[in-house]
Amino acid sequence: MDSKEMFRGFENAEEWNKALTEQNHYLNEAYGMEPLEAAPADVQKLNEQAEEALAFMNQMAASLREGIKHNDEKVGNLIRCHLEFLNKHGHQTSAQDFTVQTRFFLNDDFHLEMLENQQSGLAYYVSAAAESFAATNQ
Repeated sequence: MDSKEMFRGFENAEEWNKALTEQNHYLNEAYGMEPLEAAPADVQKLNEQAEEALAFMNQMAASLREGIKHNDEKVGNLIRCHLEFLNKHGHQTSAQDFTVQTRFFLNDDFHLEMLENQQSGLAYYVSAAAESFAATNQ
C-alpha cells in the first residue's frame, strides 16, 4: 500500500485542530507555547505536509529495520528529499537545523515516545542520520 492510501488526511480545520489537541496541551505545559491552530485554507497544505512527513518517517523506519547504516547514501537521499520538500513548502530548514530538531526529539518525552512507538530506535537513528548528513552537506 502506498503512502497516499495509508494517509487520508483530515477533511477540515476542525479535524486538524482536534488532532493537534494533545500536542498543543503538551507544548503549552512543557514550554508555554501558544496552541497551533489550522485555518480552513490550510487543510490541503497540512494534509500534503503530513503525508510527506509520514512517508519520510516510514522510509527511515524501514531503513532502520533493514539494517541500513545511518550514514548510507540511501538514508542521505531520504533526508535530502525531505529537506527539499520542507524548503519548497515554506519551512526553511538547513541540514544543521534538522540536526538540532532531531536532537530535540531525543530530549523531549512527547516526541521521543511518538517516534519510538513507531519503531524502536527510530529517534536515535534519525538523529544519527541527520548529524551524518549535516557533516557531509555543509
